[in-house]
Amino acid sequence: SDDVVLLVLPLFHIYALNAVLGLSVAVGATCVLVPKFSPASALETVARYAVTNIPAAPPVFVAWAKVPDLDHQLAGVRTLVSGAAPLAPAPSRPLAKQAYHALQMGACAAENAKRALAGRRLRDFRPSAKPI
Repeated sequence: SDDVVLLVLPLFHIYALNAVLGLSVAVGATCVLVPKFSPASALETVARYAVTNIPAAPPVFVAWAKVPDLDHQLAGVRTLVSGAAPLAPAPSRPLAKQAYHALQMGACAAENAKRALAGRRLRDFRPSAKPI
């Protein structure tokens, strides 16, 4: 897969471990781990590793909505997904406008993320060039 996933979520959280890391490994995507989030350094990582998919929690997107020139910094990103908690519409509007991305909402309840893999065998997943 040509997907490169920014993993800025804590791995003790089910959204990060199952829904992001587990599915990324299953489809053969590359994960770039960010040990500590800061808006500027995370965006530098996006550029350095040509990140294509960013699943994150609402605070990440709220912080990025305030960053100037965000459209340039997220130019290679195909998918933005907010999950683990609801994202209020107010912070998502400037981000979508500035980054020219539709910000997708994942499951709001982190406990539901495990259902993404429930009942599936790893061999059922096939590598894909589609964003996860």
